[in-house]
Amino acid sequence: MMIHPKTVMKMLGERKTFIRNHPDFFGFFLKIFGGKVEAGTRIEIRVTKPGKDAETASAVICDTDLKLLQAVRELVNSL
Repeated sequence: MMIHPKTVMKMLGERKTFIRNHPDFFGFFLKIFGGKVEAGTRIEIRVTKPGKDAETASAVICDTDLKLLQAVRELVNSL
């Protein structure tokens, strides 16, 4: 499936706003995903919505995940 070029351009514009609003978060993202992520690495995401309890999900990266993470790293490093 191909992403429409207009969608990519819109996303790139929104990315600039997100980085401006959350520089520490983006810096953390670059630090973690801009380098190599190894099999066995645990990634955990916690989301707390206003007035709601926190929800957490995690994944332990396996060898078959590494291709996707390489693609994410390439995308992050191109930003």
